[in-house]
Amino acid sequence: MKIRVFPLILIVVLFILTGCNNSNRQQDWKTYSGKGFSFSYPGNWHIGNTEKLGLQKELSPEVIIYAPTKPGEIGAGINLTIQQTPLLAPSAKELADQTVTLFTSSGNANGIKEYKKISFRPVKYGNTDAGILTGEMTAAQNNVTVKSNQLIIPNGFKYFTLTASCKKDEWETYEPEFDKIIESFKITE
Repeated sequence: MKIRVFPLILIVVLFILTGCNNSNRQQDWKTYSGKGFSFSYPGNWHIGNTEKLGLQKELSPEVIIYAPTKPGEIGAGINLTIQQTPLLAPSAKELADQTVTLFTSSGNANGIKEYKKISFRPVKYGNTDAGILTGEMTAAQNNVTVKSNQLIIPNGFKYFTLTASCKKDEWETYEPEFDKIIESFKITE
C-alpha cells in the first residue's frame, strides 16, 4: 500500500520558500478547530490561505499556520495533513519510515536535498500508538536547512500528521511553542 506523503514535502518546501520570523512574539494562544480535530497555536501567528499560496486543493493540508512574516525571511510554521487509507492506517513507525524513504529517495525531485532523520520517538495518544519523527532537510532552491517535528497519529482508515518546522538555527527559539502545539492536538471525532 502506497501512502501519499507528497503533500508533506510540498508543505515543508512551502515554509522554506515563504518568509517568517519571530518578531512580535506573544504568549496569547488561540485554538484552531477543524472537522475532527483541534489544537492550540500562538495568537499572533497567521492562518494561511492555500489558494493564495498557490497550492492544489487536493494536495493541500487541512491548515497551515505560520509565525508573523517579513518578506524574504524564513521562520516557523505548522501544518496538518489528514490522509485517507484504503485499509486501516499503518503504524506511526511505518508511516515515519515511509516518510523518511520518500524524502531520501525522491526529495531532490521535490526541492529537498540532504534529508536526515534525527529520531523517531513513540508516544501514546490515548490508546493509540503514535509517534514523533524529527528530521532535517535542506531546500534545494536556497540551501536553507530546516528542522521539523512531525506528530503522526494513525486513526482508523486515516492518519493525522501535524508538522512543526523552522530554520535549524532557530529551533531552540520555537521548540517550546512547537511542543505546546503538539501536546494540545486533539482528535475530536
